[in-house]
Amino acid sequence: MCIVPNKDGYLPWQVDPHLIAPRRDKGASDDFNRADGPLENSTPFWTRDGVVGGAGAAIISNGMLGAVGTAQQSCYYCPDCGSTDQYVQVVVKGVSGSPGMFVCCRMTDRSNFVGLIVNTGTGGLEVWKNIGGSYTALTTNGPPVNVNDMIRLEVQGNNWRAYINTVQVRNGTIDAPSLTSTRQGLMCGFINQNPTYDNFLAGRL
Repeated sequence: MCIVPNKDGYLPWQVDPHLIAPRRDKGASDDFNRADGPLENSTPFWTRDGVVGGAGAAIISNGMLGAVGTAQQSCYYCPDCGSTDQYVQVVVKGVSGSPGMFVCCRMTDRSNFVGLIVNTGTGGLEVWKNIGGSYTALTTNGPPVNVNDMIRLEVQGNNWRAYINTVQVRNGTIDAPSLTSTRQGLMCGFINQNPTYDNFLAGRL
């Protein structure tokens, strides 16, 4: 039996109930299916932080996205969704090590965001807030993430929720009044790693 992804590139067990009308607000999506190279060179969709880090911290390879270079910490913004109540999600394509890349909500810059990431050693889901360059763990004991799992972060008011394949696995409070950005995106450049993400999707709740 052949299982065919839907038009957004998601398999049946990855279909998110939060995207069912009237909440189907797909503000930004990227399947990375284009020529290999630095993310910022491939499309006007993404805007890289031009102050911090070197070009090419995020690399498209074989239709997926990964981070390279431990010294090239850069953030990438997708189009502004216009609301602080928002979500961001990706399909994970590698869990053998850290993807070196946070998937972020309320992203002001590389030093201010709420981010979702897969732990280097355990393969577990983690959520962190970064305020002025100081990281605070919101959860570090998330369940393991497998290849082809969809991971998703939602922020709404002072609350955050984390999902794996549409199942909510962790939640809590953000307690960061300064994080008021309506942008989402990626913060990368911690560790060399093969491409790990696919099917980026973001929008407002």
